[in-house]
Amino acid sequence: MARGLKSTMLRGFKPLEQQIAERQAEVAAKPAKDPGNHFEHRTAAYVFFGTLFIVIVTHVIALIWMMYKDVF
Repeated sequence: MARGLKSTMLRGFKPLEQQIAERQAEVAAKPAKDPGNHFEHRTAAYVFFGTLFIVIVTHVIALIWMMYKDVF
């Protein structure tokens, strides 16, 4: 029973090697990005810099709080 189930589940999928080859051909055909442009999607840049901003602000607030409480 497991063999029949597996063959029906995988019927629509391509072999892994074929998927990898297609992806590599797709990436190779893509034109090179401009130097200095590190983010492929604008949303990725927003998420990265938003997270970076939150981490920095949190650390600064914690430092100020620790100095106020005279932890150092």
